[in-house]
Amino acid sequence: MSRLSIETPGRAQTVLNGLNRDMERRLDASQPGLCPVDMSLNFLRLCHAQTCGKCVPCRVGLSQLAVLIERVLDRTATLEDIDLIENTAQVIADSADCAIGYEAAHMVLKGVRGFREDYEEHILHGRYICGLSHPVPCVSTCPAHVDIPGYVALIHEGRYQDAVRLIRKDNPFVSACAYVCEHPCEGQCRRRMVDDAINICGLKRFAVDNSKPMAVDRKAEPTGKTVAVIGGGPGGLTAAYYLSLMGHDVTVYEQRPKLGGMLRYGIPGAYGRDGRPKPGNADAREFRIPCDYVVVAIGQAIEAQAFERVGVTTNRGAIQADPTSSVPGVDNVFAGGDAVSGPATVIRAVAAGKVAAANIDNKQVAVPEGTTILAAAQSAGIKIPHLCYLKDINEIAACRVCCVEVEGERAMVTACNSPVKDGMVVRTNSPRTRATRRTNVELILSQHDCKCAACVRSGNCQLQAIANDLGILNVPYETQLPRGRPAGAGRHGPGLCRSGRPGEDHRGPGGSGGAHRLGGVLRPEP
Repeated sequence: MSRLSIETPGRAQTVLNGLNRDMERRLDASQPGLCPVDMSLNFLRLCHAQTCGKCVPCRVGLSQLAVLIERVLDRTATLEDIDLIENTAQVIADSADCAIGYEAAHMVLKGVRGFREDYEEHILHGRYICGLSHPVPCVSTCPAHVDIPGYVALIHEGRYQDAVRLIRKDNPFVSACAYVCEHPCEGQCRRRMVDDAINICGLKRFAVDNSKPMAVDRKAEPTGKTVAVIGGGPGGLTAAYYLSLMGHDVTVYEQRPKLGGMLRYGIPGAYGRDGRPKPGNADAREFRIPCDYVVVAIGQAIEAQAFERVGVTTNRGAIQADPTSSVPGVDNVFAGGDAVSGPATVIRAVAAGKVAAANIDNKQVAVPEGTTILAAAQSAGIKIPHLCYLKDINEIAACRVCCVEVEGERAMVTACNSPVKDGMVVRTNSPRTRATRRTNVELILSQHDCKCAACVRSGNCQLQAIANDLGILNVPYETQLPRGRPAGAGRHGPGLCRSGRPGEDHRGPGGSGGAHRLGGVLRPEP
């Protein structure tokens, strides 16, 4: 029996673990309104530090993405660079070897598509627009946007009545929410950067329990307009409450005997598989109600066909409404509550008012089980370019140049180390395949000098031949030549140097063979 030992982390690892916990807490408490481009860049750098650096998309691609985003923040980029960022991120997400690279690129991809206007604003005006309308974090994340710092300060002063009055300015159900609110505001409380969030919901409940009954707020002068609110749940009643304060004549229609919806019947609910009352046919005949506006605030699943017949767009049993609650294509109709969002909490309702046969490039190929896509394609006379592959020596697919498109797969598949499967349909030269291959080759070339004509391998270089086949005349990325390597050392990184003669083993930094300088202009000069 071997001797047991207790392993303890070193000092550096202990400190790093603590920093990770601090970072996790800060991320959890990250408030809305931060520059999304800047945050994307810093997330990207963190992901880049976590990668093993084996494959080209992670090692080179993520670095080039960071350079491109830095240009955006420095106002040295052009609008065309945004498309380059998007295309590069897509190729990295399609061809990265691990989930770290995929997630990093996918994060950039979601960002450039989700807040492209912020990228454009940085390039054109040197600013970002995402945070111009955000107040403090807790107010931003409260669905009803209640003035939380205001009523917390009033509670501190012992002015519980005023605190409740301030809450009711944005949320008419102060007492109910004090007990059932899921308090998303605490998730973004800045105090979490120090230790933990303030008990905001508990403070609200304390103010409610210690305040006196309040009089009904005064209404504005009558406007002469009538509004029908369908559904007497928290969403419908919230709309009715504030419309009434504006001076409109509001009528609320509710299926149940009493108003309240989930506040009365759903805490807890026991009326169906989802815990909510089910709609049923009424005994009365259908009738029309004259009104100027209609607010649909039904707190349950809707019968979509009835709404679609009158022009209301639905999707998976929910009404499609704009952020302003208006229903597109139908005048003076608004919708909110569960009919739009699906089942929600009270505060959110308030806010809503063996032999494998494969098809490779349309050729039927039959190969022994375990044969790679690359070998199967070669047996069929189909050429798939590759740089780092050395049979039985180096089969780690680091260069990602051999990526192919496989029907049914989300990401690109490396041909040199992926076995053929029964029924597999492979495309080795599709537009997506060539785009992925081109970007990965451009990333490799970004770490080379642009002196092909003076290189002893010019005209006998595998990388040069692939680049010429792809029509690459210049590289859109910043040149990043590795430092500190002796002349003649491979510049591709681990497992990528394949510019030597057949049979030579060029496998990483310091590998033998002639110096090769590849880069921007690849075609031999006369």
